[in-house]
This record gives sequence, structure tokens and C-alpha cells, in this order.
Amino acid sequence: MPWWTRAPAFPRLRRSGLLFHPGAGRVFSVTFRVARTARLTFTIRTRRGTLVRRFRAGARRRGTVIRFNWDGRDRRGRLVRAGLYRFTVTATARRYHRTARGTVRLTYDGAIQVLPATADNSIARGREVEIIAVHGMAVTVRSLPPP
Repeated sequence: MPWWTRAPAFPRLRRSGLLFHPGAGRVFSVTFRVARTARLTFTIRTRRGTLVRRFRAGARRRGTVIRFNWDGRDRRGRLVRAGLYRFTVTATARRYHRTARGTVRLTYDGAIQVLPATADNSIARGREVEIIAVHGMAVTVRSLPPP
């Protein structure tokens, strides 16, 4: 990131929002300026504490602006379920350990997403579909004609 980027000094953070709609290249981001030379880790966990994803930035010098981006995917690259997620940013150095915490609500309401599916009639990979109905976890779709 350019040195002139404005960012709060860690452990204060600037985040991209309280609500996150993953997909279509969108990311949830946390930005801050390193207050002391340290190794940095960004961790995402479920509401119950299960590890979803961990990013390590290694050692960064004091004054460096860092931005961690999360695309809404787990360690295996799969989109995670909608819900509340907890994140921590940890800075560690010799005789120095600081942590900043926060939450983000991930939702798919009104957002486009790609999900693995089972179907009676298969839809060719890469085809666009229209959602016709949603009943609990069941979604009824139909294939759209190619453009």
C-alpha cells in the first residue's frame, strides 16, 4: 500500500463495514498502520470459535500500512455460510503481543453467489440461472438461455 494511505494506528482498525456480501470479487477488509515492528496474523472464526481462515503477513516494520482482505471463503476455498463471524488481528514481537478484535455479519441476501448443487435435471457448468423459489434450504432454479 502507498505510504501516504491514511489508516489508524494498531490496535485501532478501519474495516470495510459491518455487513459483507461475498462473491463477484467483493472482499471484507481490515486496514491499520503498524504501531511497532511485529509479525501479523489475521484470523476469521465462526461465532462458536471454529477456525475458518488465517492469513499471516510475517514481520512488518513500524509505520507500514497493512490491509487484510477476506473473500468469504474458508481454507479450502469454499464460500462459508451466512452468519456472524469473529476476526482477530494479532501483532507479535519480542516482549510484545497485542490483539484487536471485531465481528462481521456475512449475508447472501440480494447478492449473487455460486453454490454446488444437486438437481434432477442438470444445468451445464457456467450457465446462468434464475431463482424461482426458496423454501428453507431448497432453492428452485431454471436455466437461462445463453446471451
